[in-house]
Amino acid sequence: MKQYDTYIFDFDGTLFDTRKSLIPVWNAGFSYLGYQIGEEKTALYMKLNMSQVIELEKIPKDKIEGWGKRVIEALDSKESISLITPYDETFETIKSLRNRGARCIIASGNTRKHIMMVLEQHHVESLFDEVVSAEDTASKPKPDVLYKAFALVPNLNKDKAVYVGDSLLDTACAGAAGIDGILVERNEEYGDYPGIKIDNLSRLLD
Repeated sequence: MKQYDTYIFDFDGTLFDTRKSLIPVWNAGFSYLGYQIGEEKTALYMKLNMSQVIELEKIPKDKIEGWGKRVIEALDSKESISLITPYDETFETIKSLRNRGARCIIASGNTRKHIMMVLEQHHVESLFDEVVSAEDTASKPKPDVLYKAFALVPNLNKDKAVYVGDSLLDTACAGAAGIDGILVERNEEYGDYPGIKIDNLSRLLD
């Protein structure tokens, strides 16, 4: 595996397993619309941004604001936060990369408040050099989230930077920003993906 100076990580589904935590989140949002979605859609929507979910569910324009408000409120609820867990290899991998002298950054479509709540819950804020969040940038796959991350890293060499994420939105974002992308495929869902894939974060150390 190629070694990099700067590792930029997606948050949900990459560093932390947020699947269970999204059940009360989507329940809150779709209860507002008068229905619920099943486990299959919940798993799918974890890899999409809110605009894509709105489009797929054909949420009426006059309901979008109320739906979004409830989703965001539930995202930061104690119930949801308590259900978020790191993947087994997450912290040791980040520590090992930092011990090699690499910078580790989070660049996510989630909110800063939410990300910091999770990091603080596990007392790992110091593992990451910077956090770029939804408030800072446009939604992926637009590369803005990575451009913002680049601006926070002195003397960044794009050839030695990589974006690690669990969805095709992440790899598309990396490509648009002109850096390598690594897809974390934990459940063999992207069998025909032609780029670099790993089944867990510890493979970054190989």
